[in-house]
Amino acid sequence: MIKSRVETSSGRPAQATCATLLHAAMKNFLDYIKNLDFRKYLVFLIPAVLIYFFASNVFQSRLTITNFDMLDAYPGYPILPEPYEIPLYLLSFIAVPLLTLVFYRLWSYPAIRFAVGLLVGAGAVALLVKIAQMHWPSVATAFDYLATRRTSHVLWLVTTKRLYAVRLAMATSVAALIFFYWKPLQFRWLTSRENPRLKTLLFLLLVMLGVVVFDPNFTSQEGFTNFVLSPAHEMLNGKPLLYDTTSVYGVLSVYLTAFLIKFFLPLSYKSMSLIIMVAYFGFYFLLYKALKIWTQSSVFSLLGTWLAVVVGYFLLVSPYIAATSYIGQTAYRQGFYLIIFYFLVRWWQTHSRATRELIFLFSALGLFWNIDTGVYIAIATFASLAYVLLTERSTRSARSPDSTFQKFKKVFSLGVHQFLYIFGVFAVISLVNYLMYHSWPNWLLEIADISTFNTGYGKILMPQFGIFEIYLFVYLGFLAWIVWKFVRKEVVPLPVVFLTTYGIFSFIYYVGNSAWSYLNFISIPMLMLLLYFFYQFFREQSDFLPRRLMAAGLGALLFFASIVTMVKIPVVFANRNYADISLTSIDAADEPLYQDAIYLRGHFPDTRLAVLHETDGKLLVMADKINYFYLQSGHQRLYSLYDNFLMIYRRHTQGISLFCCHSFFPGLAVSESRR
Repeated sequence: MIKSRVETSSGRPAQATCATLLHAAMKNFLDYIKNLDFRKYLVFLIPAVLIYFFASNVFQSRLTITNFDMLDAYPGYPILPEPYEIPLYLLSFIAVPLLTLVFYRLWSYPAIRFAVGLLVGAGAVALLVKIAQMHWPSVATAFDYLATRRTSHVLWLVTTKRLYAVRLAMATSVAALIFFYWKPLQFRWLTSRENPRLKTLLFLLLVMLGVVVFDPNFTSQEGFTNFVLSPAHEMLNGKPLLYDTTSVYGVLSVYLTAFLIKFFLPLSYKSMSLIIMVAYFGFYFLLYKALKIWTQSSVFSLLGTWLAVVVGYFLLVSPYIAATSYIGQTAYRQGFYLIIFYFLVRWWQTHSRATRELIFLFSALGLFWNIDTGVYIAIATFASLAYVLLTERSTRSARSPDSTFQKFKKVFSLGVHQFLYIFGVFAVISLVNYLMYHSWPNWLLEIADISTFNTGYGKILMPQFGIFEIYLFVYLGFLAWIVWKFVRKEVVPLPVVFLTTYGIFSFIYYVGNSAWSYLNFISIPMLMLLLYFFYQFFREQSDFLPRRLMAAGLGALLFFASIVTMVKIPVVFANRNYADISLTSIDAADEPLYQDAIYLRGHFPDTRLAVLHETDGKLLVMADKINYFYLQSGHQRLYSLYDNFLMIYRRHTQGISLFCCHSFFPGLAVSESRR
């Protein structure tokens, strides 16, 4: 008995000692974070970001196949998988802050400071040499191009084509940064009192926004539009979603499209373009309202909306591409988060319980509107509301604040509450489908379609160095600011928490593909954070950073937006034809395909036709038919399983014609190969 007591009594102090040491270590670490010089931390964050993503790029290159051809960068060609890029990106939000803290700590030692200075200098030289080696072939080609083209043609190229216009705007913005640092602007107008004339200006700007967004040509790109329009069309003709067809963009976006086409709009790609235009206008209008509620400043709200139009609309436009061409990069797919942001800002101001429930409801709907952005919305919503619970004062009394356990209990209840909303939306969709089709929907079809892209299809490797690192610096900086304030028991605005969290996860859209144009629309959260940072700096007359540097930074940002606006507005209106506005007219380029559709519609009464066609989505929409095969409509060329298609056809088809378009071979004509 005495021995047992000795063991117990000897064991308890050991356990208590471990717990005490762990608690002491955590307390010391938090005290260290609390007393950080945050300005110095931001300085060391810059090399930490550059080093980490350079190392992760080298690491992934060593572990994956290196025989990469630039032709493989475009859809329709196979490409190597990138299994490490997204995990390494997510890991950066732990690794980079820790690496920054290491640099921060080492800088206090003079010997190490000297060595680091040498390494930074050598690294800067090596980086410049590396960049020169990477871009010299392009520079040489550019000089050859300049030598053989007229100046007017060169000016047309650099002011109209998307990538060249961005480079022009960035280059001139760097020059503007230097100039405004030399001749700093005051920006008194940014924080001046509200001018009543701004209401009139706002109305005029809304009219101008409508004129800019409305494209009378109703431009669309068939392949990408098919992700939404084709399953909506198939639903309306007997192939229900989650049974015989699916969409990689989610289900609610398809349901809404099908509803609008059935009751309000003709079945056409131009109708889909009109839907995207309405989504654009609604997004920008709601963005202005949300920013106005947040800051109570019309100037800030107008600037934020303008920047969002610049990156989310103008930068998508080129002489042959409209902002509605690629639905995946538009407000229709990427903009749902703004609904939650709007209600979150309202709730932050009013603390209305009904508004809080609307946040949960639309967050759950967003998960089924579009799968990937819906996941990011759910995470950002939970993080934002959990932040409120963890930072709010006790509702009982100041003398007896909530314990850590009680706070995390509230956070757990919050997660359960959000999950119940998600499950409720899932249950309603499933039940409605069951009542309509007498069987439960197969949700795994959504996962199966998305998994096609896990093979590396259509991917581009991230560069070792690029503009994407500016985004990461901004997000990591704001994330560090939120944590730093939290440790110091200070609170940051709730919209900042939401935009930071959503921006971090929405950036996966670029990381997964790494096409530069994917940055455009997802730049909006980052730009709103940057603009808010500048706005608060000048409003509070802060000395956090040198005023001259901040004025130069804001001036360069607005100069960039001005250059893009000036060069892109002529491009936006160059090819528009306001004399012939129609949702049912056929473009001249589609006339041969339309004749094929008339032939199918006139000679074959069956709704379902077995069709192998590279542009089967547009062909079948024109013919008002649907495909016999279970395929991702309009994207048959993504697959090489034509033998399997034929096997399915021969096994199950009795008296049904198989149609092959010569786009699988040469030409473009429908031919009956078997009756």
